Amino acid sequence: MIPKVQALQRPRCKYKCKACGKTDRKWRLIGHIRKQHVPMDQVPFACGLCNFR
Repeated sequence: MIPKVQALQRPRCKYKCKACGKTDRKWRLIGHIRKQHVPMDQVPFACGLCNFR
């Protein structure tokens, strides 16, 4: 078992955005990249009724 002190000291932000340098967890960084750096016409999901992305 890992002592509580070591668990708190482990770095959680292992991934870095190549465009702006933001660091975060992998799944959160993927969301950041899609929201901030992907053009709206290339966003992977759109509403089937109104085409909102």
